[in-house]
Amino acid sequence: MFEPFAPEVDGMGLIASANSAPDYARVTLTAPQLSVNASLPAWIVQFRGERPDPKAGQSWIDPTCIVIDGEPAFYATGPRRDLATGKILRGYYPAAKPPVKSLPPLQP
Repeated sequence: MFEPFAPEVDGMGLIASANSAPDYARVTLTAPQLSVNASLPAWIVQFRGERPDPKAGQSWIDPTCIVIDGEPAFYATGPRRDLATGKILRGYYPAAKPPVKSLPPLQP
């Protein structure tokens, strides 16, 4: 039986506007939070590992959290695993282009 492990932070940074999130993570601007809040700054936190969601019956592999105006939203930017079968599925944004930029460094 598959046993998911806790994800670890792989990268984190503040970007000037949410509409540039696709430059840093495999998402599209059609995501509701990104399209509504496109001009607001956003924190992006990229995880390495799996984040299980037993209610959905899935585990997201290498997900990304984007926080806009204090509201976090997780995105399946990597593949997903079906918790019942263990089968690997595509991420939610397979049409998104690969990121072209690295996250900016954290500043005090």
